[in-house]
Parts: sequence; C-alpha cells; structure tokens
Amino acid sequence: MSDDINITCTNLWATPIWQYYISDDVVNFSQIISEIYKIKQLQNSRVVSNKGGWQSDFIESKDTELSKLMDYIKKNMYKFYDDLKVKKKFYNIELKYWVNISSFGHENLKHMHANSILSGCIYLKTPQDSGNIIFQPNLANEYFFQSFTSCDTDITSPQTLFYAEEKKVIIFPAYLPHSVSETNSVEDRISIGFNSFFYDKG
Repeated sequence: MSDDINITCTNLWATPIWQYYISDDVVNFSQIISEIYKIKQLQNSRVVSNKGGWQSDFIESKDTELSKLMDYIKKNMYKFYDDLKVKKKFYNIELKYWVNISSFGHENLKHMHANSILSGCIYLKTPQDSGNIIFQPNLANEYFFQSFTSCDTDITSPQTLFYAEEKKVIIFPAYLPHSVSETNSVEDRISIGFNSFFYDKG
C-alpha cells in the first residue's frame, strides 16, 4: 500500500472561547475595586460553586464605575452573538453579574451556568498563584481517550487552562463545564462573573 495518500481531518463542533482586554481608558479599575469592597461589607457570601471565599448576590447597581464597566461588557456581547449567527430578532441582550473574592485555599468546583447562553468573567485583581480558570469538555472524550493516549492534544485533552490576568475578559458557552483552581495567594483575587441571555424583540 502506498504511503502517498490524501487524508483530511475535520474537527466537528468547535467550542469558542473569546478573550479580550479592557484598557484603563474605559473605566477606573481602582474605583471599581473600592466599590466592590463596600458591597462586600453589606452582603454575606452566597455559596454556589465556590469553596470558600466570598461571592455576592446578583448586583444591580446604577451610576457607578462598576455598572459602567458592565455596560461596556454588555455592549461587546453583541459581537460574540454575531459570531454565533444569532437571529437579529433576539438581539435584546440581558446581563446578570456577581463578584467573587478569593484568597488562600479557596477554589470553585466544576460547574456549568444554567439560564444563560454565553457566560464570562473579568479579572480585576490577580496576585501571583491565585488560581486560573479550567475548562473541561462536555463530551465523552473526557474519559474515552485518556485510557490509551500518550499525551494531550486539542482533541484528546481532558481540560484546558486559561490564565487569570488583570483586566482580561473571557467569554464562553454557558454549557461548558469549568472550575477555578485553588489559590495559593494570601492576597485577594477579585473577579466578576456574568451570564448573558437574549429574548425576542417582539
């Protein structure tokens, strides 16, 4: 048999992960962090996927630097829905968000986001060794390939890590399982998580 054969490989059902950075020209990040610590003084932590740390309720602040930031992120969400070719009649996008503050020993266990289409986070403070977001496939290959492959590839890897960096936004499908690794920093890591969805304009 000849080795000179024409082989093609098609990777089906790609999972998009979008990333971008927000510049200091858009908002005052120091002021946002101050606003977040004031919110923390008024709320007890809720427990969802977080193991330790503080997570706020959904925040509905207006006329603050925090709300200005989230309005900017919401405006950019239309670009990602364009990538998905969402019908224009659904282009009323809602964004719900909350704050996470974690320090030494805290983590977020594997979870998905219900009642959302695209979810995401923005990092406001990321001390060294303060944990990163890890995505896992929502497919059987998480278990199937691991028994006989010699190394991880884009096809066979059971997880992919994205580094937490200050002022970086990560957008991902809400159905994608993910976790946040344990932080080894005594300083606070601060992030904002959010869910987005849309409804018919009517």
